[in-house]
Amino acid sequence: MAAAGQNGIPTAFVVNKEGVVAWIGHPMALQETVLNEVLDGTYDLAKAAADFEKQQKEIEKQQIEAAKRNAPWMAISRAMQKKDWDAAMDKVAEAEKVVPKAEHDRLDVYRFNILLGIILRLIKSQRKSVTPKKMTPNSRTNWPGRSPRTRRSSSATWPWLK
Repeated sequence: MAAAGQNGIPTAFVVNKEGVVAWIGHPMALQETVLNEVLDGTYDLAKAAADFEKQQKEIEKQQIEAAKRNAPWMAISRAMQKKDWDAAMDKVAEAEKVVPKAEHDRLDVYRFNILLGIILRLIKSQRKSVTPKKMTPNSRTNWPGRSPRTRRSSSATWPWLK
């Protein structure tokens, strides 16, 4: 698949009468006219190769543009995953300069989540650790804090067990 420049499944290959690969792509993109031209021997391989190269360059260009558009969001997300709230807030400020105005609401959501993270960090740092008391049997009762008088016998609770 790598030799064909494809990374998706399914991928179809059309081979002409000379044994040369004439077309490569997703089976749903294969048009009947291409098959008919390959069978008739009128399919222009040079033109198809030039069109394929042009499409690949356009796809690469779109992927680079998408990566540039997503870069500020990814930087904010990475800082938030590391719980580095100060860096995340700095990344939001940087993103505000490059992100279109239409997406500034999304920045507000990130700011809110960052502030929640800061608040949770403060709460955790202020909270004292409380260790539960160890439950050990008392010499007079089965459990601490319970006197023998308050403990009922099974016969008093369930008279049919007498």
